Amino acid sequence: MPLAGVDPRPPAIAGLHYFGVVQAILVDRTADWLDFYQSLFGFSVLPEGKYFGILPKGSLLESPCRKFYLQLIEPPPGSEEIRWDEALVRLGLGARDVPAATHALQERGIVFVDHGAVQPSRKGALTQVYLGGVNFELVVSHLKP
Repeated sequence: MPLAGVDPRPPAIAGLHYFGVVQAILVDRTADWLDFYQSLFGFSVLPEGKYFGILPKGSLLESPCRKFYLQLIEPPPGSEEIRWDEALVRLGLGARDVPAATHALQERGIVFVDHGAVQPSRKGALTQVYLGGVNFELVVSHLKP
């Protein structure tokens, strides 16, 4: 039920829009998942080395409309002791101006990782982990919200 005096369709904060998801997959399952997304949804694999955001690894797929991306990540070498499940682990939100979006969200209490190689930049920013082990990544985007 709409609230009186509240815009039912407020503008997105700092122009944020859905950009993609990151999926953790098991060792040696990349080919299976690539086939799944290519056959069922028509996604295409981007060339190796083409990434968005601040965590460039795994395989990146682009939707047929070229507005949504999937990143598939296998466990890193040497992580045999870590429990690794296949799951969606991160939601990517696109922004034309990542520093402005980061600032706007920080003003609303969102905490961003700010240490080591993972620091907010023009290319992207990563939130702390929230309920269920999911975090959000801001990604510089050419798309309009």
